[in-house]
Amino acid sequence: MRTLRYNLEGEILEVEIRDRSGGPLLDLTVRKETEAGWEEILSLEGARVVRRGSLVQVVCPGRNLEGAVFLPPSGEGLVCLEGTVYALKDADLARELEEEEGAGPEVQAPMPGRVVKVLVEAGTKVEKGAPLLVVESMKMETEITAGIGGVVEEVRVAPGDNVNPGDTLVRIQPPG
Repeated sequence: MRTLRYNLEGEILEVEIRDRSGGPLLDLTVRKETEAGWEEILSLEGARVVRRGSLVQVVCPGRNLEGAVFLPPSGEGLVCLEGTVYALKDADLARELEEEEGAGPEVQAPMPGRVVKVLVEAGTKVEKGAPLLVVESMKMETEITAGIGGVVEEVRVAPGDNVNPGDTLVRIQPPG
């Protein structure tokens, strides 16, 4: 069992994850901190977590939740859940999901939006965390950064392009 806590727009949430033996299914319980203690706000039994890039989908009998998690190097990130964007601080859950997946050469859109600026071109050398482009979603601009260092191999978008979660925006060739 793992218990993670994070701050979602000023509310402290606790996520308890229990692995079921013999398979990929999980039981998830989400609680929020109140003056009286922890209040359960969501409980899913037999859930399966599917991740494609930054798109996270929790599939459970009778319920589907879909969202995207984006964490810039500052540690303060964004969660887009069912079309609503939330600010995320001390994002243990999102950081753990990102670390499990591992950063790779494809930089993907964390949420639906429109490309506002492209800050690199093919051949640009970048360090991990370097800004690559800016995406606007729900009137909020988000800087998309490199998950790894290397050389930009390909930029697949231009200013004005619409993107969806999981769309590949930039490919980076790792050093070596």
